[in-house]
Amino acid sequence: MKSKKILAKLLYYGLTEIRAKAKETKNNDIFVLARFLTNLPLELSVAKTEEDYDNILAKLEEASKTNAGLQSFVKQVTEKKE
Repeated sequence: MKSKKILAKLLYYGLTEIRAKAKETKNNDIFVLARFLTNLPLELSVAKTEEDYDNILAKLEEASKTNAGLQSFVKQVTEKKE
């Protein structure tokens, strides 16, 4: 298995565990964030072109509109200058 896919699986399973613990401890903010990001590592592992990455980002931006906290989180990250 390629390292890229192994790393994606590590992130996926890690986020899944965080989501489960957040639900167990009733930490809704962390649960919502982990649920929002859970599939991102797997999507990134199959992306090949800049257009693929743009589509993933657009999909996340659209999905974040269902929750003000997520929308704010995505906006803060995407507006940061690197």
